[in-house]
Amino acid sequence: MLALLFALLTLLACHGPTDDDGFRPGNEDTATVTETDPAIDLSGGEGLKVLFVTIDTLRKDQVVPGIMPRLANRMNTSGLNLVLHQNVGSWTAATMTAVMTGQYPVNMGESVVYGNNGGWGIPDEVATIAELLGDAGYTSYYDVSNGWAGSTSNLLQGYDTYLEKENDEDAGFGWAPEQIVRVQNWMNAQTGLSYAHIHLMDTHDEHDRLDESCEADVLALAAECPFDVVNEKTDQLLNLSDTWSDEEYLACSAALAAAHNCEATLLDRELDAFLTAVEARGDTLIVIATDHGEGHGEHSFNHNKDLFQPVTAGVAWLSWPGMVQGQEVTMSTAQIDLVPTILEILGIETDVTFDGVSIAHVLLNRIIASFWCRGGGDQSHAAVSYDGKLHLIVTPEGQEELYDPTQDPLEIGTPFNEDSPQALLDATADQAVVTQGYCAE
Repeated sequence: MLALLFALLTLLACHGPTDDDGFRPGNEDTATVTETDPAIDLSGGEGLKVLFVTIDTLRKDQVVPGIMPRLANRMNTSGLNLVLHQNVGSWTAATMTAVMTGQYPVNMGESVVYGNNGGWGIPDEVATIAELLGDAGYTSYYDVSNGWAGSTSNLLQGYDTYLEKENDEDAGFGWAPEQIVRVQNWMNAQTGLSYAHIHLMDTHDEHDRLDESCEADVLALAAECPFDVVNEKTDQLLNLSDTWSDEEYLACSAALAAAHNCEATLLDRELDAFLTAVEARGDTLIVIATDHGEGHGEHSFNHNKDLFQPVTAGVAWLSWPGMVQGQEVTMSTAQIDLVPTILEILGIETDVTFDGVSIAHVLLNRIIASFWCRGGGDQSHAAVSYDGKLHLIVTPEGQEELYDPTQDPLEIGTPFNEDSPQALLDATADQAVVTQGYCAE
């Protein structure tokens, strides 16, 4: 490990990611080797329809045979799997902004407040994927179950039709089955170019939909929890209440993790039939991604408290008719790369400048930044990932921790603080200052 760090230090000392204007993620040449993967071929997608599925609060290590076997099999044997994918934050508003615009929220100007302090919203002039596809002749529909992925963050702009749970309480809005039926019906009614986006909340917060294969185990663990784990208002099991203390979370951690995984199993079952039906159409580009992961007690609970790998390790997969199936992108990618990639697959050109790049043009030795703040000016995190091999985190207190996710995927071991590459430390510290400014009330 020390040899790896020494080599990295030598590389970045000669090719540091900072410039005279400071560290602006996504807009600087952070690569020390300008090599792309020649095996990645994104051709053949012109004229396809698009289905974009985003799953709220999905951990990368949930997409495995024991929890989500159908999605795991699909990602491992078909399509194009982005295996070193990073979420650029831990809060839905910020991460979905990156997913839907190809840009880092902290690069959008002082009008943007990064986090949940009541002032969030992307500027109107920032183009969403719906607007970019609309300019190319696509009709669009968005079925969104989380306002932070919709109107609260000004992310509905460009959609011709949308249904949002928080603004349409009487519209028969439910969980995945109801959303899937609506999206399927809309897709079936379209005769021209169409773009459907569905944002699923089934694996987030209130664990009241459990798969029958694991429900008994979850309830048994819940019975051992010394605290009340049922929301009296809704009868929802293991509600992740903001009023819970760390001690309460810790005492119920096994039940909370099991419930989250069990809901993911149920969603996997419901989503699989939908994806199979869309694949059978033979005319649709399918994209699957998440906004962020979730803490199961490795460092904290929930997702808006840290930037460790259980939260920032991302999930992304693409598939379209005629492509070579079962491919993997082993270079480091991020949520900001999804929009440029979709446009390249579809053969759509744009004058918009993205912070991300199409995955066909991802460079080696890439630095990807992640940020989070809750507001108040004093609660900010920043992190950078170097080619998916090193992950450097700066805590709100300014503590710097360097991990190797390839050896320690949960980042629960002793951080590699000695001999930390100074260029990485400087870049992350600079970005922490930038993020701090956007946290101000």
